[in-house]
Amino acid sequence: MISNSIKISVIIVLVLILPIKSNAQDTDQQEAIKKTILTIFELCQQNKCDQLAPYIVYRGKDSKRKWKDTYNSKSKEELEQVQNICYRIQELQKYDGYEFSKFITQEESEGKWYVWKLTFNTKETQKISYFAFLNINGGYAIGDID
Repeated sequence: MISNSIKISVIIVLVLILPIKSNAQDTDQQEAIKKTILTIFELCQQNKCDQLAPYIVYRGKDSKRKWKDTYNSKSKEELEQVQNICYRIQELQKYDGYEFSKFITQEESEGKWYVWKLTFNTKETQKISYFAFLNINGGYAIGDID
């Protein structure tokens, strides 16, 4: 039989180790999504909307794909949606610079959202935007920009 002191020791170790693993996983997700944002910014800056499509969550009419897939650049209608998002990002890129301010996760009906709060700066003003991602097909795709 295992003594109570050993059981308590095991529980204490688990309580101490599990949060470390969770924090490491959060850090990995933060970095992966930050890298995805930088890729998206680069593609928008170069106006490569066809290459941007796999980074944007599908929000079209097909209910089977909505929130579960990314846009397809071979579809003219879907590429137009990607171009609109690219334009919104290009408007933010006109600011002098930006910084990654805060990372948040939140469960919603579409799944788990991974959100980076970015602060865009000029000498006179700041603009805060939230870039919200879902895990789609094994990668992170932007589902919303607020």
